[in-house]
Amino acid sequence: MTLEIRSEVATGRFPLRIAVRPQGDVAVTSDLADGAVSVIDTANARLLRNIIVSGPAEAEARQQVTILWSDDGKRIYVAETGTDTVAEVDFASGKVLRRLKTGEGGDGMAILGAR
Repeated sequence: MTLEIRSEVATGRFPLRIAVRPQGDVAVTSDLADGAVSVIDTANARLLRNIIVSGPAEAEARQQVTILWSDDGKRIYVAETGTDTVAEVDFASGKVLRRLKTGEGGDGMAILGAR
């Protein structure tokens, strides 16, 4: 393994974190300045679409940072440290389903449960 750059993909402004879907077909970046996530095709290294989570007007207030996929790859969870919430996003539609209240300044996340 090397640290050679294999390809570059243009994303939204200030891509802070990246998470690969459990199925491996796409990755998402949390684009802090846009209040969105960029969806990247991992096989072809190309941008597929952007999903607006809060939008640029709320991006500074919400501060979307850490992103996490559900095991089935149907939901994206986006930590919003500025409002102490986690946005639950439906991947297929790109719609924010709900916002879950968290503790103050939440960032790191994990999904726990019985398997």
